[in-house]
Amino acid sequence: KKLFESKEDELKDQVERKAFEKRLQDRDSQLRKQRALEKEKQRKSHEHIKNFDLARIQSEQRYLKRKEAEKREMMRRQLEEEKRRWADSELTERELRDRKRRERLLSLKTEEDQDALKGFRVQEGYMNHETGVANQKDRFAVLNDKKNQGEYINE
Repeated sequence: KKLFESKEDELKDQVERKAFEKRLQDRDSQLRKQRALEKEKQRKSHEHIKNFDLARIQSEQRYLKRKEAEKREMMRRQLEEEKRRWADSELTERELRDRKRRERLLSLKTEEDQDALKGFRVQEGYMNHETGVANQKDRFAVLNDKKNQGEYINE
């Protein structure tokens, strides 16, 4: 059986098929471009949300640091005022304990802030002050002792 009545019909069919294939390819290409644009838009939206969240977290951290510094300053002023006000009178044992506790807390917070500014530092017990180098033997002695005592399963 013959599908086409003439050679012209067959050529016409081939031309129509090629035009149809081209339209399909163009449509697929356009859809791929749209999907790529949507994905890029979505990625940018997610980045924007991440950046916004990061900015919010950083802002909260700055606020908390400021608030902590203000509280520390208020505590320092209260201690100074208290010392000045009660300098002449004798305090009870409880009041002395309370004052010492607050002074200790304030000094620890101040040391913590200074340490944060200095950055990482090796613990004093491991540092050789003459050479300025950490003593590896001392550093690992604690771990070796625990290992020898069987506190660590993995070796």
